[in-house]
Amino acid sequence: MRKEEIIQAIYEKPDVVYQRSFFDSIKSTSLLQFRRNINLVQDLRPTFYLEQKVDSYYEELLKQYDDETGLFFEYQNLLKIFQTSNHEALKNYKHYHYLVNRKMIIQLEDYLLYQDGEKLAYDYFAKNTREKISEIVVDGLFRDTIYNVWINIREMIRYHNGLEQREKFLNQDRLNFYQKILEIDSMSNVDKIQLYHELRKKNIALLFYQDWYKVRKHSYQKMKNSLFRVKEKGNLFCYQKSLQNQVPIYELNGDDFFMLVSCRKRYTDIDSARRHCYTLISSYNMEVFSKRNFIYGYSDFSLDEVMHIFERDIASSSNFGSNSFTTSFVNRIMTPEQISYSKGYSEIQMVNKRKENDLERFLIRKPNYLVVFDEIEERHLIEAKRLHIPIVVIPTSKYLDKIRKNSKSQDELGFDKFDMILDTYTNGCEMEKDKKSRR
Repeated sequence: MRKEEIIQAIYEKPDVVYQRSFFDSIKSTSLLQFRRNINLVQDLRPTFYLEQKVDSYYEELLKQYDDETGLFFEYQNLLKIFQTSNHEALKNYKHYHYLVNRKMIIQLEDYLLYQDGEKLAYDYFAKNTREKISEIVVDGLFRDTIYNVWINIREMIRYHNGLEQREKFLNQDRLNFYQKILEIDSMSNVDKIQLYHELRKKNIALLFYQDWYKVRKHSYQKMKNSLFRVKEKGNLFCYQKSLQNQVPIYELNGDDFFMLVSCRKRYTDIDSARRHCYTLISSYNMEVFSKRNFIYGYSDFSLDEVMHIFERDIASSSNFGSNSFTTSFVNRIMTPEQISYSKGYSEIQMVNKRKENDLERFLIRKPNYLVVFDEIEERHLIEAKRLHIPIVVIPTSKYLDKIRKNSKSQDELGFDKFDMILDTYTNGCEMEKDKKSRR
């Protein structure tokens, strides 16, 4: 069932979600597509009933596993075709579902031409069985696709492992469990199923995302604590320039800094965008979206407002309603150094607060200062006066050595370079073939 059809069905009859025929219609030969459909329905018509149906469906699938053969029963039936060389049975096969899809039947037709085709088919089925049980178990426990869970676990563990011992706060048993999930494909099928049955009632999804959020908040707090604050930089105040221009002016002297900035044509306190993008610049990387625009600086933010962080621009979308993402790229968990020392400019997405009694407009956080590289222009003075904020001048000549040094060490940031296959979230089955090939 296509996305548009699901939306239309619920729009016309909201209670259709309680019909068995509807649930069957949103099933798919891909568990990634099935999870997308479930999430879409939950966005439009939230109900615990649907999750209960998912649990029952996964139980049904796992009951079809036979430990003696290491295969699902359906695969055993298909193997019998090789004993009779029944080509017609494959050609006429139409009962596609999660365990058997069209690609699998085509592969079996190919194996029929080999002398050892039955063994090739068995190995093929055994591999599919192992992978599908992993997908069912992880999706059933975490309420998300196995690939998305893996991405978030890797980020969480990497960041937590990088903390000093006195800073670490996650329970080691919990970390060991998450590591087991990363390696679930190497577990026996029986152990996977047993793990699922032991944990399916313990709300693992909630426990995990609480841990994931704790780690993210820890990294956001580090970034927040690192930010440049004009009130603490009295030694950088330029008295004569401020008096001459009638605007408080501060000028950096080559010392290290971190600044949260955004580039815009002109600040307004209300906007139709639900979120805005920011960049963390530093004494080692001053790349921004556009130096032709005004560069606004911020000394503070709410940890709960941070949506997504990535080390470079990702051309994200402002439309993140109804089961769509702002970006499919990994939501990084990084230190301020890792964010701002990366090549290019980082993208930090923060949600805007909704204007009271207005569903269409949002309040935009006011900047604390205006950033100017090297020379102050008349437009900068006008804007700073309009907003009643100071100007902070960054003389780039005093930072050239640090910038050059950083450009030579950007592969030593403590995390692997972005990989389009491994570090991209799924919202459907678009990249499933590529992701399976990397397991």
